[in-house]
Amino acid sequence: MTQNEAAQLWDVALTLLEQQEGKDRPSLLAMCGKLIPRALGADEMVMSTSNEYVKGFIERNYLAEVIQAIRFASGQDYSLRIVVSEDVEEHGAEPESIKSDMNGESDGEQVKQASQAAQTKPPTPSTPPTPSTPPIPSASFSSFTQSGQSSPSVVSSPTTSLFVGSPHSDKESIGSSEPVSGEHSFKTFETLVVGESNRFAYEVSRGVAENPGRHIYNPLFIYGKSGLGKTHILLSIENYVRANHPQIKVVYTRSSDFIDDFMTMLKYKDNQQYSRDFIQKYRMVDMIIIDDVQYIQNKPAVTNELYNIFNILVEQNKQIVLSADRNPYNLELDERHRSRFIKGGPIDIQPATFEMKLAIFENCLSFFCRDMERPDIRDLFHRDVIDWLVGVSSSNIRELEGIIANLVGYLILSGPNRYERLSVDEAEEQIRKNFQLTNKQVDIATIQKAIEEYFHISHSDILGSQRSQDISYPRQIAMYLARSMTQHSFPVIGRAFGGKDHSTVMYAVNNIERRYMESLKTKQEIESIREMILQ
Repeated sequence: MTQNEAAQLWDVALTLLEQQEGKDRPSLLAMCGKLIPRALGADEMVMSTSNEYVKGFIERNYLAEVIQAIRFASGQDYSLRIVVSEDVEEHGAEPESIKSDMNGESDGEQVKQASQAAQTKPPTPSTPPTPSTPPIPSASFSSFTQSGQSSPSVVSSPTTSLFVGSPHSDKESIGSSEPVSGEHSFKTFETLVVGESNRFAYEVSRGVAENPGRHIYNPLFIYGKSGLGKTHILLSIENYVRANHPQIKVVYTRSSDFIDDFMTMLKYKDNQQYSRDFIQKYRMVDMIIIDDVQYIQNKPAVTNELYNIFNILVEQNKQIVLSADRNPYNLELDERHRSRFIKGGPIDIQPATFEMKLAIFENCLSFFCRDMERPDIRDLFHRDVIDWLVGVSSSNIRELEGIIANLVGYLILSGPNRYERLSVDEAEEQIRKNFQLTNKQVDIATIQKAIEEYFHISHSDILGSQRSQDISYPRQIAMYLARSMTQHSFPVIGRAFGGKDHSTVMYAVNNIERRYMESLKTKQEIESIREMILQ
């Protein structure tokens, strides 16, 4: 089809998105307005944008909805691919990069024939590209920091595919991961907000990046709940190594993509090229970084392959970095595999404190406004609104970023001449449509009362110094929740618990954080109490 026909199809799809009942999509429509339809293949629509953030935002949050609108508009089962091109103009010619992505064919029938041919015979493995050093992230990003604080990452998930070609293509191939570039080049140690909850992980990861293969933490295993910044740290390691150690061959991958590559190798086991590609990609490297390894549990063949890769790389003093959403002791693995994971010592990342979330919010807001070319929007956020948003949002940084993007998009669509600041009521009305917020501000007294009811202990027990397990354990949980659910410092919390020293509160918080990650019973108790508090 011609680009004009693709544009007509996109217009209909946009209309469908606008007319969805019960859904207000200002952020989505603002982002979709920056997409330019470029080409239609047999089963794929290609859109382009000059903005890396637009691509990432849609792929992370609204890809399924956009694809559904395209399918309703066309009556065909199209997938969607978004590419970034510097020469995108609203009515410009089709970039050469997109033409080549569509196999050099301008006619839809030719693309369809190529797709059908690919389905009738095994794919031809591609030669892995030679790794190259990506551009070092622009120093201009550091201008978004305030008072010496670093800007947080604004990218939620990696998009690098381990298969060469379109992620929707029927062709399967194993090749080296592309160097981190574009949005992910901003995932650096300099753009990571560092606080009490992630400082140790940051320090160790920085050391590993500076001395890969020679650091005591090998493998480096980082764990923590989803949305706390594990991927940011892993990509920071890769970016640092590529920029400062270009001679080191490093590969970053998600465990799901590692599994896909392994299964592809088995699927075409008679084709030796796949085995060679797999070996070159995962065994012939100096550093391997695997995100979300919890997905390999209960997959013995995959786990054995990873175990073999471990042995080969570690014996050669190569660096291994892993992440998961739980402590490796809680992964369903046999003991020899688990022992490999914990050899270097697992390091946890805890939920961000109020101060960290505030720094992340401030810096993300500045970045989003700058990225959307509307720096004036930043002035529409009053400090009391920011404090309220940070207070009612969860500890998931991705959710916090989504809230910011949603509100920035909403204010942009409010009109270019808006001067009224965003109010708390207006912000709440807008974001409650898409996000879960706590129903009330929480104070220490409310937390103490919930603990007393849950564990059947008295208020004097909470404030006292009795150290028996049935009293000290609930008291420590109360201090942990006071730290994570309020804005109070350690000294203030200590005074609220009968004049305890701040070091006592710090010990309690650290102890419960560790038990939260390692004990399912503790996790269930804390989440039950949290629900009681927020009711």
